[in-house]
Amino acid sequence: MKTKRNLIQIYLLGAALLLPAVTQAQFTFTTNNGAITITSYTGTNPVLIIPGATNGYPVTSIGSYAFAYNYVIVSATIPNTVTNIGDFAFRDCVYMTDVTIGTNVVSIGNSAFKWSGLTNVTIPASVTTIGDTAFGGTSLIGISVNTNNPVFASVAGVLFSKDLNALVQYPPANPASSYEIPATVTSIADFAFGSSYLLQAITVDSNNFAYVSVGGVLFNKSMTELVQYPMGSTATSYAIPDGVSSLSQYAFWACYNLANIEFPSSITSIGFDAFENSSFTNVTFSAGLTNIASWAFYDCTSLTSVYFKGDAPSADCTVFQGDPVTVYYQLGTTGWSNTFACVSVVGWSTNSISFMADPINGPPPLLVQFTSPDVDNHGSTITNWNWNFGDGSAANVRSPSHAYNNSGTFNPSFIATNSQGVAVIGSGPQIVVSWPFTFTTNNGTITITRYIGTNTALIIPSTINGLPVIAVGDRAFVNSSITSVTIPNSVTSIGSGAFEWSGLSDVTIPNSVTNIGNYAFYGCSLQNATIESGAIGDYAFYDCIGLTNVTLGTNVVSIGDYAFADGYFTYIEGYGGGYYFYVPGWLNSVTIPNSVTNIGNHAFYGCALQNAIIESGAIGDYAFYDCIYLTNVTIGTNVTSIGAYAFTGDYYYYLYGQIVNLNSLLKNDFSLKHFSGSNV
Repeated sequence: MKTKRNLIQIYLLGAALLLPAVTQAQFTFTTNNGAITITSYTGTNPVLIIPGATNGYPVTSIGSYAFAYNYVIVSATIPNTVTNIGDFAFRDCVYMTDVTIGTNVVSIGNSAFKWSGLTNVTIPASVTTIGDTAFGGTSLIGISVNTNNPVFASVAGVLFSKDLNALVQYPPANPASSYEIPATVTSIADFAFGSSYLLQAITVDSNNFAYVSVGGVLFNKSMTELVQYPMGSTATSYAIPDGVSSLSQYAFWACYNLANIEFPSSITSIGFDAFENSSFTNVTFSAGLTNIASWAFYDCTSLTSVYFKGDAPSADCTVFQGDPVTVYYQLGTTGWSNTFACVSVVGWSTNSISFMADPINGPPPLLVQFTSPDVDNHGSTITNWNWNFGDGSAANVRSPSHAYNNSGTFNPSFIATNSQGVAVIGSGPQIVVSWPFTFTTNNGTITITRYIGTNTALIIPSTINGLPVIAVGDRAFVNSSITSVTIPNSVTSIGSGAFEWSGLSDVTIPNSVTNIGNYAFYGCSLQNATIESGAIGDYAFYDCIGLTNVTLGTNVVSIGDYAFADGYFTYIEGYGGGYYFYVPGWLNSVTIPNSVTNIGNHAFYGCALQNAIIESGAIGDYAFYDCIYLTNVTIGTNVTSIGAYAFTGDYYYYLYGQIVNLNSLLKNDFSLKHFSGSNV
């Protein structure tokens, strides 16, 4: 990551070493007009205390690179005699987590503490100058400023100018996933958000007249310059909006998750270090691009192909340094030679190939079969293919298959070479990979919120975008057409009404689930349910009239009110009027394990149970009321109480003067002429 900077610093360090120096104990220093400048450190003490004086002279300055790349120091104390901390003074002191800056320091140089391990720092009142990226790439979660400082201020740990017009440094290790630019900010320092690897979105106060945010990405107000893409974004693909003409320095620095990026035709310039350490495999530029600044694509180790549709832009040899890249230019454009930015160049024509893909949409992982012809549209034979699937993956066969494991919109393509040695572009359909449900992200976890798919067989993934799926939200699958669902072991909670009135016929709730919400499966078409663990909420399986088999695991802890209450009233028409009958549900057997501590009121009300084994717990009022077939109940020694009317309620009716059990009535085939009934 730091190779190119290291090269620059070695040159500068070499120049600094040419100055006359004196070695005193663990410090090398120079003397000028009765003042000491520390130039290097050879000590081994991890607790660095810089002396206030040496050889009778005050130590007033810490020179450039004086302590750079020191892997011993864990803390440093800078004396009150020091007024200047030089450029790169403590750069890459990766184990140095704490520094005390003396109260007379006036200037902190460029990159003075960059890439150090600092976790906290306080800027004293005396400091009036802070150089570029002085605290970039550190482990700071907040930056404090003495309230008497006339030049700088800190708000919520972020470093600003005193008037809050300039945002100087966002603490790189701040754990927040988003940050809002205040209305007062009119300028943002280079690398101010560099190495903020947890930051997923940058927003802007609506009253700010200098900046705007779209989709968590920071732009100038007119949307002509993209200022900063959040490094912590989990998106794998991004299209820069039309109208953006320039990309700021470090705009996409180390955005590791981005496997695909699309540039609009409006782009004319790309800033210094804009894409260093990025992960995409190829990019295409329209004819308007005129300038690429130094190090723009440095160390993009996955970048293999760059396509230019226009004349050669200005660029130096650092632009693609460290990249395994080939540059392709469109035939007929100017300014090209055998190399560009010190990498090899190949011409390509507007000759193209159309390939097919199937399927082109679906949930991840989506396996797509690509099919390419073996000749281009001029009839020349294709000799090789270089596929880019748009998600950072590649292949070099004619008709590959590829699995898209993350959601997103992808634009697969390839560069082929024909028998004439000319590069040919292959294009085809866009691939849309999307989950069949919506979801929310909170503290690094996923909750499924709504089903939007059409498949009847559903597999809920254990992770989405690398984050664990821990919950099925309230009413997430209400009234859905799904008939089966696989719930992963990552899920711990099923929300209220989550599968209410769905078409589910079978469900297994894994051992990871600790809570099944009220009405979770209310009115479902379930026939079989295996519940391995958790607290079963009120009405959780109420009115699942086809439910015949329920298996309760040994980690189920409680059964809520009306949880498995079943049955319904039906109307039978006869001579002299019609009558309503209560028809019990189909659940015919249940074993309640020793882990259950409470069986709620009316828990199995109206079920067709014939056998019930209850090993433990408090049995609620009316718990098995109206279970008219219940003939065998085994009460375990750990049952603590039995509620009122827990096992009461057989229904019998008079039919032609005889007492007839409703079960017999419904099973016999006869024509009902007249009846009246009452409960006995």
